[in-house]
Amino acid sequence: MTRLIQDLLFAIRSFRKAPVFTAVAVLSLALGIGANTAIFTLVDQLILKLLPIQDPQRVVLLAGVGRHYGGNNGRNALSYPMYRDFRERNQVFSAMMCRYRLNTTMGLPSQTEVAGGELVSGSYFPLLGVGAAAGRVFTDADDVTADGHPYAVLSHGY
Repeated sequence: MTRLIQDLLFAIRSFRKAPVFTAVAVLSLALGIGANTAIFTLVDQLILKLLPIQDPQRVVLLAGVGRHYGGNNGRNALSYPMYRDFRERNQVFSAMMCRYRLNTTMGLPSQTEVAGGELVSGSYFPLLGVGAAAGRVFTDADDVTADGHPYAVLSHGY
């Protein structure tokens, strides 16, 4: 233990003799540690951490190859009739759901804002194992009537 204290005192004396070197060394270490921490936090949140849903390791995304496979609304976007066809003929998956991301306008008479939203099938919440804090979420019964009464589920974000 005395040897460690002597080494620390020697290091402090050496750093006092070269303050510029000491500042550059401490700043380099701080930037390196900070950058590594920030990068790891980002990778952990986006890649390593599983989704906050029931059985996230069992969720898969269906995607098609080619220029046109049922929808022209972006990458991995299948049309709703194509989803229904997959769901009715499904023999592989325990359940299926669909979603489509869009921006929507929400507001009161005095104020309007654009908010991110999704159009989802009735099996969306039950499949993910996500419930409501108040009220209810969609169910498969909500998909039965075409052009039925619209429902909304508000979320604090994802």
